[in-house]
Amino acid sequence: TVVGVYVGPSGRGVGVIDALLAAVAEWSRSRGDHVLTLDVHERNAPAIRAYQRNGFEVRSAFDAESGRELGMVKPLVDER
Repeated sequence: TVVGVYVGPSGRGVGVIDALLAAVAEWSRSRGDHVLTLDVHERNAPAIRAYQRNGFEVRSAFDAESGRELGMVKPLVDER
């Protein structure tokens, strides 16, 4: 599960989130994990686009203390 991702303004648009998520996926695969999951605020369109670009799909929606959230999942299959 990916928790608490934040990329500061100077790191946005330069591939920081892509590199971070690729590293997390590789580490998770090495542990034998089959999926990555995360939750994101439904109004955080830039984050949702970044996660989708990195292979995450929306699988659920739910109400949280901070508002509506989307549950996203990325299968960790061998991409070779």
